Amino acid sequence: MKKITALIMTCILACGAVFFTGCKTGGDSNNDYPVEEGATIVKIMAREFEQWRNDHFSSLVRKFNEDLTDGIQAEVEFVIEESFDDRLQSARETGSAPDVIMHSYNHIYTQVSNGNITSLDEHMSAEAIADIKDMVKPAIAFSGKTYAYPWYTEASSVLFYSKSKFAQAGIAKAPKTWAEMLEACAKLKPTMSKGTYALGMPLGGDIGWATWGMVYNQLGGWPINDNWDASVFDDEKTGAQKMKDYARFLDYYGNLYDNGYAPISAVHMNGYNEIITAWAEGKYAMTLAVSSQLGTLIQEYPDKIADLGIAVMPTESGEQNAVTSTNGGWCLCIDAKSAHKDLAGKVIEGIMYTDTQTNAEFYKMSGYSRYPALKSVAAVTEEASTLSEYAQYAEVIGLVCDNAVMEPIYTWNISLQVAWSLENMIQGTDQTTISITQSLRQKIDNTISISQMAGKNPNKAD
Repeated sequence: MKKITALIMTCILACGAVFFTGCKTGGDSNNDYPVEEGATIVKIMAREFEQWRNDHFSSLVRKFNEDLTDGIQAEVEFVIEESFDDRLQSARETGSAPDVIMHSYNHIYTQVSNGNITSLDEHMSAEAIADIKDMVKPAIAFSGKTYAYPWYTEASSVLFYSKSKFAQAGIAKAPKTWAEMLEACAKLKPTMSKGTYALGMPLGGDIGWATWGMVYNQLGGWPINDNWDASVFDDEKTGAQKMKDYARFLDYYGNLYDNGYAPISAVHMNGYNEIITAWAEGKYAMTLAVSSQLGTLIQEYPDKIADLGIAVMPTESGEQNAVTSTNGGWCLCIDAKSAHKDLAGKVIEGIMYTDTQTNAEFYKMSGYSRYPALKSVAAVTEEASTLSEYAQYAEVIGLVCDNAVMEPIYTWNISLQVAWSLENMIQGTDQTTISITQSLRQKIDNTISISQMAGKNPNKAD
């Protein structure tokens, strides 16, 4: 007999309360997969993504559960983004927190600082920990301890475009500079039907992280200094120039909306993480998107691949070998209050490290638009990506990822302040871009003070 398959639950928010509905992949049911006799249940709370990605993660859990001698039963609950934090907080308050939690890289240090997750080193093998790539360690390892086991990295922003729509508008190549982007949008706009747009952009809370690479490129770094005690606009030597640089970025950003090139409200569901669906449905001629959205096209819209072009995000200067994106992705952590930390470590190791071949299949499914965060998995996928039918896309995404920086680990509230400045440009404002930048400077400094961030950057250079 097999163990029970991964328990898959989706969450909906309605009438001010959170409700949960359960379902199974492949028509499985509890009766079809009885639980191993006497097994300890290790609960995983994961983010819900596209169905094919959920199914693949579930297959990893299912294969782990096929061992009927280890005394462990792994169950995974998928929770939608909008409900994840509230669901997790509620579970912790009621003493029903999951043992294993999926978090993005930028949340790990905050979770560590708040005492919510525990070090993995005592609960996983040294071999599994050593398999982690060095590039992701600044986001998951602090003071010599590893707090999250990484799955993959992906570029937060690349440019997806329709070759046919470009040809119809007389655009010969993907834009490299801001000026070229605005020119391309101007040519595309007359060719678009009502309710469709030249460019898809992040909206709402997604602005805070989807624009990290653009902001980093324009400022030559993060909007706060390396000591985390002030905004970069406060620097006596460079602050004034950075303020001017950022004001130009705001001008460019605002032009995309003032001219009607991008919508000021969403034309598709599920935010930036699934913006490529709107492109596939013809609502955008081109769109910013996470690199992994290539996998969504391959799995769900294969007929659109022939029309697809992928390019590096435009910059003010047109420089392509520069930071235009951050490397993000997802990790598995052990909850600090888990009563089964050692077993949770075995589950993480079993589904992420031990089963290399099944993990490698995930990257093939996504057109090699993601990169393994483990050396062993990368060894399997690197050559395969160059031989893939999607190699032309993987090459561009690889260029972006090679030049990208890891997501920032400072408090999310800093990113929300940056998003505030960009939302001003989306909605239209009577303020000058310099005055908005001055307000941003104050908002960042206030956040630093309220969050008591000064001097707490664990990765500060000596």
